[in-house]
Amino acid sequence: MNAENWIAVRPSGAFVSTVLDLAQWDIFMDSNRPLTALSRAQARTPVVLRDGKTADYGFGWYVGSFLGRSRIHHDGQYPGFRSDYERFEADKLSVNRAANSGSSRVDALAIKVAGFYVEALATPPFTTSASVPVQPVPSGAPVAIQDRGERR
Repeated sequence: MNAENWIAVRPSGAFVSTVLDLAQWDIFMDSNRPLTALSRAQARTPVVLRDGKTADYGFGWYVGSFLGRSRIHHDGQYPGFRSDYERFEADKLSVNRAANSGSSRVDALAIKVAGFYVEALATPPFTTSASVPVQPVPSGAPVAIQDRGERR
């Protein structure tokens, strides 16, 4: 099935790009041109709202952390396509994901890929275990599940 064509959103958004364009963008992110040091810092700093609260957005970037590691990122979609750019500057790692599917979880996949390259970004495994109750439990009654401290 062909995706809808949203001509009206160009050129303000939904730009078409290639892997080489994204590599050039990543090189730009490491350069000191043409932005000032102040502009670069603002792009990577959460904005302060009028009420004094902050929002996890800088100049065009979502800013925050993942597993305690500094993270800036942005995603986008266009009918039939989805992309995500993840940047962990302290780890000198960027991950770009693009998919020919509007429903792909490219952000989750990009984070998973980051964990292959930087151990501190690897998502910890999640496990649960439960013992069979000694006595029958009535249908709908809660059953306690305990964390036995199992870790990777």
